[in-house]
Formats: sequence, C-alpha cells, structure tokens
Amino acid sequence: MLDVDTVRGIERRLRELNPNPPFATAWYGRNKAYAMARVKRWGQQNKDKVRAYKKIVDARNRARRKGAVGSFTRVQWEIIKADYNNKCVYCGRKTKKLTPDHIIPISRGGMNYIFNIVPCCGYCNTSKNDRSLQDWKRFKGLQLTLGIDVLSLTKST
Repeated sequence: MLDVDTVRGIERRLRELNPNPPFATAWYGRNKAYAMARVKRWGQQNKDKVRAYKKIVDARNRARRKGAVGSFTRVQWEIIKADYNNKCVYCGRKTKKLTPDHIIPISRGGMNYIFNIVPCCGYCNTSKNDRSLQDWKRFKGLQLTLGIDVLSLTKST
C-alpha cells in the first residue's frame, strides 16, 4: 500500500507534467464571454449532470479539507453506481439520490480514491458517519455478509 507522502508526490508530478496548455489559456482569454455563455447553456440543458458533478466536487473538497489524498471523476462515480444497480450497498434501496461513502472513513486514514468509495443512500451515509464498516455494523445491529460483487447487510438474530 502506498503511503500518503508517496501518493501526494505522484499527484504533484502529474500536475507538473500536465499543466494547462498555453493555447487553451490564450483561447479562453480571447473568447471568455463566448466560453462562459456556452458553459451556462450546457448547465441549463444538463441539470442532472451538474447536480451529480457538484456532489463529487463537494465530496472532493471535504476530503481535501480533512487532508485526504486522491480523487475520483464523475465517470468513475457513474460506473460504480451502475455496478451496484443504483442501489445503496448497505440497505439495498434503489434511489436516484445516492451519495459517495468512504468505506474507510477519511477521518480514520482512508483515501478519496474510487476504490474506497461505494454508493449509499443519504440515510445510511448519515447514520454511518465516520464509523468504520465494522463499528457501524455493531451500532446498527447488523450482520455483514460479503458477496462476490455486492455488500449486503441483514439484521442479526
């Protein structure tokens, strides 16, 4: 497993190798009004994508404020949601308002990479809070069963 300093070094090096190309910056400087109008028009036509993107940006910003490394893209998030059939991994409820949940919470050293993210409903995400999966399971009185490709929880007897 990579340590935090190594990951931050890799991210810094990638930013150094891929700065904004000068031609794009120059074009934007010459066409700022056109570019802004185009972005605004696209946003009005794609409100669902804008909402999904804002969720990811908010999650990324919260993670960075807490000192976590890594990030994930909207496309990666959409793929993860599709892998779980747009269902909460904890309660199995199908909803369009899934939120990204960190399996290992950032407050406990988790990273903000897609391999640490699962889709869950707002209720489960709020109740899990910053607990580890095992602590949350005990808190809720649930029994954790790991399937091949889906996490499922059942009431313990």
